[in-house]
Amino acid sequence: MVVCLALLVALGPATSGAAVDAVRVESDRIELGALSPAAPRELLHLDIAPAPQPGRRVRISRDAVRHALRRAGADPTLADGLPPVQVVERAAKTVAATTLGEDITRIVARDLPQGVRVQDIVGLREVVLPVGEHQVDVRLSRLRRATSAMVKVSADGRSYASFPVTVNLVGQAQTPVLTRDVDSTAVIRRADVAMVDTPLDKLPPRALLRQDQLVGRAAVTRLRAGQTVNARAVKTPPLVTRGKTVTLVAASRGIRITQTARVEEDGQAGQWIRVQPLTGAHEVKAQVVSPSEVRIDLGAQP
Repeated sequence: MVVCLALLVALGPATSGAAVDAVRVESDRIELGALSPAAPRELLHLDIAPAPQPGRRVRISRDAVRHALRRAGADPTLADGLPPVQVVERAAKTVAATTLGEDITRIVARDLPQGVRVQDIVGLREVVLPVGEHQVDVRLSRLRRATSAMVKVSADGRSYASFPVTVNLVGQAQTPVLTRDVDSTAVIRRADVAMVDTPLDKLPPRALLRQDQLVGRAAVTRLRAGQTVNARAVKTPPLVTRGKTVTLVAASRGIRITQTARVEEDGQAGQWIRVQPLTGAHEVKAQVVSPSEVRIDLGAQP
């Protein structure tokens, strides 16, 4: 392995004026087929070495190819016709800072309160990535006029860049507050919520910022009117609740049997909960399908 690595020499970034012709690869591994397209078909995907970072080059010696062939139990003389050294370049694309800024602005907008927008982003830079699709993830700190954020750019599940930026915000924030006290477990209605002007620099941590984050949620504890609501103070209400009567459907190989059952615990859609058939049969586990139906697949019970 030491010998093999010694035969792989990393070069700097590829340039249009490079004098040496390079073999171009797009994946993160260099395969024999890229270096020797005439190799036997069954060896074309033989792994020779890791590819360099996007936009960079590496030298692969003929002896490195021989070593890989030997390691795979293949005839090392298959490398005899190759040049003593080949230069391999990793294909790349460059995402400009302005393009990245547009991506970040679009992502951040989903987490901003009504009336607030991104003015500009400080600290942007271009990013060199593999060709193909890429993903941008933005993690905002506590919202302020100048909000710090961490940007992560990845492709194929691998991170290629991570750096801090400052997102400058403008506008008058409007956030939802309750118009009345709400008891624990009560579901919040649209009539219970009003939008009020809120100083952006005084928003508490984890405050709910939009009306749709509050309407239809159930209070975890008693909530007071006129206050910004913390995200931990509400939850999605259960689709079915303990004590409710539902239809229990048992299905297997085209057979469908229904009966009435009592729900023994709250449950969300897709969740498996305990239900008690009213026929007096033993309590069973069933999956919540709708507010009025739970189901058992007799071949796939948990």
